Amino acid sequence: METTNPAEPRTLPALDLGGVERILVVVAHPDDAEYGTSCAVASWTTAGLEVTYLLLTRGEAGIRDLPPEECGPLRTQEQINGCAAVGVAAENVRFLGLPDGEVTGGLALRREIARVIRQVRPDVVVVSSWELESPWGLNHSDHRACGVATVDAIRDADNPWVFRDLAEQEEARAVEGGAAARGRRGRPDPRDRRDG
Repeated sequence: METTNPAEPRTLPALDLGGVERILVVVAHPDDAEYGTSCAVASWTTAGLEVTYLLLTRGEAGIRDLPPEECGPLRTQEQINGCAAVGVAAENVRFLGLPDGEVTGGLALRREIARVIRQVRPDVVVVSSWELESPWGLNHSDHRACGVATVDAIRDADNPWVFRDLAEQEEARAVEGGAAARGRRGRPDPRDRRDG
């Protein structure tokens, strides 16, 4: 992120996609990822990568003049449509359904995000900023909680001793579905740490 002229915008180096098959995008609300990420998502899906979105809320409190019972379904459908426009299948758009404007970090949120990370098994996780200030002003509290919880959940999901009950639940589901010890694409997953 070096620049020779302080007036020039700073840019990040391109993401090396070598060996990447799956990407998980975690945001607090519908349309959060579309501010700066959707072009990248379109390029990833065009390159054949599988992209999954995890939204913590349905954005029901996001339009002041629209009641939550109307706003939530509207923003949910807009998100599904927006994802389709950049190549993300509707079944790869997941919502936790937490209350918009009331997302708090902590163990419960980390657990739910870790569950999805373990299910999706992404090679890359895209997360929103957890900083208090953003280029446009104060960052939304839901965004901050999402960012910190996601970073923590990445570590949690990789540790077989954290949220052990989730692993047991997923294993039981896999056995019921006839896919024990197999990845999402029907082949053994090298990241599966079970012995035997």
